[in-house]
Amino acid sequence: MRKALIRINRILVLTVAVVALVGIVFARGVRQDGPGWFDVLMGKWNEIVELPPKINVLLVGVDKRVNWEAEHCDAIHLMKFDLVDERVEIVNVPRGTPTRMEMPAGWEPKKELVDAVMEEERIKEEAGITESGNQGIRSEDDKTKVEIITEEIATRAWGMEQYVSNICYYAGFEPFVREIEKITKEKIDYTARIGFSEAEGILRVLKFNPASTLQFLRHRQSFSLGDVQRSYNQAVFIGDMLSGRISDVGKLPTVLQFTLFRLLKTDMPPEVAHTLFKEISQSKIVGDRTRITHKTMPALFGNPEVIHIDPEDVRLEVDRLYGHLTRLLPSFNVKDTEMTIKGYVENAEREASAAWLDGDTEQARAIMNTVVSNELWHQIENDKERIRLMVEVTKIWSAMEWNRTNNRDIALELPLRVFGYLSLESDDDVAVNDLRLFLERLLTD
Repeated sequence: MRKALIRINRILVLTVAVVALVGIVFARGVRQDGPGWFDVLMGKWNEIVELPPKINVLLVGVDKRVNWEAEHCDAIHLMKFDLVDERVEIVNVPRGTPTRMEMPAGWEPKKELVDAVMEEERIKEEAGITESGNQGIRSEDDKTKVEIITEEIATRAWGMEQYVSNICYYAGFEPFVREIEKITKEKIDYTARIGFSEAEGILRVLKFNPASTLQFLRHRQSFSLGDVQRSYNQAVFIGDMLSGRISDVGKLPTVLQFTLFRLLKTDMPPEVAHTLFKEISQSKIVGDRTRITHKTMPALFGNPEVIHIDPEDVRLEVDRLYGHLTRLLPSFNVKDTEMTIKGYVENAEREASAAWLDGDTEQARAIMNTVVSNELWHQIENDKERIRLMVEVTKIWSAMEWNRTNNRDIALELPLRVFGYLSLESDDDVAVNDLRLFLERLLTD
């Protein structure tokens, strides 16, 4: 209890410190035109508005890798909130649900799709089902190489891309939302997207091991129902968090609740989100898991297993699943992306700093934008390294934004979020003070 009280007190102290920093800095005549981000944080988020009795929110976990121009919508869950009966139905749509899309003009399949087409044809030929009509193929170093991608190959490859997750990638998010409305036969009121980094940030606050939990939620190969079971696992986990953890988040100070909200890319206004969050966290849903039900659409064969995980078991569950898969597929391995992400961030810092010193601010900003927009530091599991990179990136970005705009809200937008992350994730007062002093020097210079 004493430790918990100390933690809460520290959070409150940090919150006051952030507010004080803003007040001290901005009392010194920094130019600001009208209300900005901080005003929204302290104003709109605290508003309570009248909500309709039912609200449908589409929660989408997106897969957007570094240097990808577009994203796949991989985790698809429609949360139907009934605020009168105090119930939630989570409708999960497996990412592999078939769909129909027109082939984009000039589209060329990636190598893995071409390889899949050729492997399919090889199997058919060996079975005597068909004869190959695809010429221009030769063997080189025991690897199949396609010299010419024929129209037939392209058409068949495009057929392999006809699943709902890919609508985001090829057509955009809005067409994807319309397709989900057709599948679920429900009108979607609001959408919320979350990527790998943001998900790890939220999981860390909920006291789950971020990497292991994401591995479990993204895993499908060990399950007989594959993608259907994976999608169901995700829905069950969301339901468990709504019933068992949302009240804990409700105890956080306003500034930190807003910090978590900002991890979502959503069209839901802050005041609506705050009111919905408050109603759910004070409803009978909390502590009563029976008030949260699940449905898979479209209806598919098979009954997914109900799997609940907790922070203590998730790593063991992942090891069990991967061990089972390794026995079935000896070639299976898990790639450790943490070092890759860490190297990418550090390289971006170096290149951006060099470009900035050369006077090319726009190039420097473009280099750092992938790191900042995706908040890649959340994917660093080591606490010390994650905090170091988070503070370093924030310093570089806020300095560039301040010199570029001379606008307080633009310069402080990222630092204010990072102050929140530092409070939610760690007890590193050194990092907090380091960033605070840097901002004081920067914005009062």
